[in-house]
Amino acid sequence: MSPIRFGTDGWRAVIADEYTFDAVRACAEGYARYLAERGVRRGVLVGYDRRFAAEDFAAAVAEVLAAHGVRVFLTPRPTPTPVVAHGILQLGADGAVVITASHNPWRWLGFKVRPDYGGAPPPEYTAAIEALIPPEDEWGAIPRLPLMEARRRGLVEDYDPDPAYLRHLEEILDLEALRRAGLRVVADPMHGAAAGYLRRLLEGDSTKVWEIRGRRNPIFPGMD
Repeated sequence: MSPIRFGTDGWRAVIADEYTFDAVRACAEGYARYLAERGVRRGVLVGYDRRFAAEDFAAAVAEVLAAHGVRVFLTPRPTPTPVVAHGILQLGADGAVVITASHNPWRWLGFKVRPDYGGAPPPEYTAAIEALIPPEDEWGAIPRLPLMEARRRGLVEDYDPDPAYLRHLEEILDLEALRRAGLRVVADPMHGAAAGYLRRLLEGDSTKVWEIRGRRNPIFPGMD
């Protein structure tokens, strides 16, 4: 039996303690088996946040999924979970994996899953994936296709979900009114993946946005 236990949305653990590349690959293996059991082949969006080595863990997930023949759409930069969730709908994908620990302290990372509708998964969804994660003594045999080879075969490709997400916000919000309102806005993304979004949404006329703590800093200073 695997030592990994899924909670809300997936699994979280401390980096370099329980959260290792082997463990993340094991989660990806369980997810790949889950997709195979259900015969779904529309692809999976893989995203990540700004935590330590998140893009490397995302690549590890992509390599395992690709080894199972799953088409992977990989975000080219750290991306907030809601943007990834919206990307599922745009792609018509089977779901998504987001390498993030959400609100947990900086030492943590996670393996978050989203079903094909983009929302939070029900407990039975995560339980089914958890049940398919191989036991720890089998982790060394988990198949993986090197990222460059997976790209060459067309199994992994970059997908930027930002444009469609921002267009959707333009459709449901009167952003032009906000841009013309002459607002003075200070945005604090707290070094996270949401950096830059408010500026892109609101600037362009008399409204001005100043961003603080917008650079990537995986230890999130002052927020423990």
